[in-house]
Amino acid sequence: MKMKNIEQLSKQLNLKSKVLNNIINMIDEGLTFHFILRYRKSETEDIDESLLREVFDRVEYNQKLDEKRNSLLDTLEEKGVLTDAVKRDIECAELLKDIDLIASKYREKREINSQKGIDYGFIPMVEKLIRFGNLPNKDFINSKKDGEKYFNALLVSELSLNLKSRKFIKDSYLNYGKIEVKGVDKESINNKNYKVYIDRILHIKYLKSFQMMAINRGVKEKVLKKSLIIDEINRERYIKYYSRIEKYSSKVIKEVYRRVLKSVENEIFSELTEKAELESCEFFKRNLKSLLLAKPVKGKSILAVDPGFKNGCKFALIDSDQNPKLFGKFYIGKGGDLPPRDSFDLLVLGNGTASKEAYNYLYERYKKDIYIVNEAGASVYSTCDAAIEEFPNLDPLERGTLSIGRRFLDSMAELVKIPVHSLGVGMYQHDVKKGILEKKLSESIEDVVNFCGVDLNSASIYLLKNISGLDKRSAKKLVNNKPYRSRLELKKILSEKAFKLSTGFLRVPESDNFLDNTTIHPENYEVAESIAGDIKSNTLKSYKDYGLDSYTFNFIVKEIKSPGSSSLKRLNEAMVIKPINSDELMVGLRVKGIVRNIVPFGLYIDFGFKNDGLLHISKIPQNYNGIESFSSGESVKVEIIEVDGDRCSLKLVE
Repeated sequence: MKMKNIEQLSKQLNLKSKVLNNIINMIDEGLTFHFILRYRKSETEDIDESLLREVFDRVEYNQKLDEKRNSLLDTLEEKGVLTDAVKRDIECAELLKDIDLIASKYREKREINSQKGIDYGFIPMVEKLIRFGNLPNKDFINSKKDGEKYFNALLVSELSLNLKSRKFIKDSYLNYGKIEVKGVDKESINNKNYKVYIDRILHIKYLKSFQMMAINRGVKEKVLKKSLIIDEINRERYIKYYSRIEKYSSKVIKEVYRRVLKSVENEIFSELTEKAELESCEFFKRNLKSLLLAKPVKGKSILAVDPGFKNGCKFALIDSDQNPKLFGKFYIGKGGDLPPRDSFDLLVLGNGTASKEAYNYLYERYKKDIYIVNEAGASVYSTCDAAIEEFPNLDPLERGTLSIGRRFLDSMAELVKIPVHSLGVGMYQHDVKKGILEKKLSESIEDVVNFCGVDLNSASIYLLKNISGLDKRSAKKLVNNKPYRSRLELKKILSEKAFKLSTGFLRVPESDNFLDNTTIHPENYEVAESIAGDIKSNTLKSYKDYGLDSYTFNFIVKEIKSPGSSSLKRLNEAMVIKPINSDELMVGLRVKGIVRNIVPFGLYIDFGFKNDGLLHISKIPQNYNGIESFSSGESVKVEIIEVDGDRCSLKLVE
């Protein structure tokens, strides 16, 4: 990145230029996000995870921007059309789409009248009028046939593609504009899902991400239509901004505004959608993180059931080592070859179609607590490469049922195998562009896997490939060379760089060296052993005496005193939820539930009914920090305060 861009980015992020430079240099060196976050705290001055992630994203974006900028500069120079004014515009462009807009002038064929203006040599006069307000030489213009007509056409075209012109209109609408939302026909008014949005006028500046996502879905389903409200005040602002051009022709500037607004409307909706998608993804990441952090269930055998009506309920008997022992099928009310009660410890049921009916049938048969598991993605997993590679001799139905059971036993180990876009992690998940969704959810998985760390001798390829510095190929090499007695053995398997980036996140409990079961990096083993000895003899010195910075010193001391204290803990425990029928729903009923999804306006609670109930943010007591006080998978007690058909509103019971 150029120094100018670094200084600008450091101001935007409120980050010291020195720290930003350090991070950029480490990125250029090939160090990963998680390695820098944990092991280079001195260079980053221990900035938090979200800020470092933003730096990574912005640096990546700026690299793409620089590549596109340099490519366009080279292309225009080769064509002999790179003027000083155009070069300035390209170098000042801050967005990829700005570069595309400039390029479009030279890529697309101009309309006949504006092209005629170019042929007449009017470009220099048009540029001076736009930039400095220099009125054109009318004698020269009129010396050409229909010169004024073609000059005006070229002026309209140039202003329509001018970055400042478009930015002024776009910013005016983003700050002062409004969106009008209507139903496409009379039937739309009766649509319960969108009635709150029909015949609404919403201020763009205060538009919430979930509102934009809902409106977009309504438009996609042909229930709603949206449009910008044309604002005369915004038009007057624009005309005043370009008063120098209005002096030349008020007709031209009004035509420019009309044309630019029509083009910019799609751009505004695109930006609002992108912003809403990114904000939504932060909630999806949070929900997924909670799912991955569910506490593993060890040493228990289970009966896993995938419920269904027409094709029956599939079941899998899974032993305490997570190996499948028996598969079968039964029909609700008709029975089947179900295993005896004493052949398993726990009973796990997917939350899909017929879950409630299967629950009642199984409870009557076994008289055991039944754990309900979110089965999102199980069917997708059953036919994906990971499943086929892991269980080539099982059919897709057996793999899907096995996935339901194994995600209960160890959610992190199982969910990493499922294509991320298939995981059920929030409202409007499937309305987000697939590329954005996959990138953000993959970040969440990598965060949890690295911050928790993994047991090298028991981790699968699918867990290991999410570790800093590893990919599927290197993960496979690690699995094929098990077991390990020391982290240092990895030097024979991995490249020098992969070893450096990954080993701190890999634990070897079987090692004779206690440091191999901590998050202390092997690069600091020698000094860590010295510190450990001094802690034991109560002679611990200052960090400077060990040749360390304070961040690394404090990190090592903390890990020696409490191994694993720098890792995330998996604490969310499974909970039994008994199904509730429609006739049992009533205002005032108090029930236990599980937070399934967190959204900007509240929590969706699974309390045993077929639809999750909404605990609106306004119904969370003030002594809580709103939705920030909760995580997906957490147990809560709620009271039903409203029943509307199959929908329930809830309030929190303290």
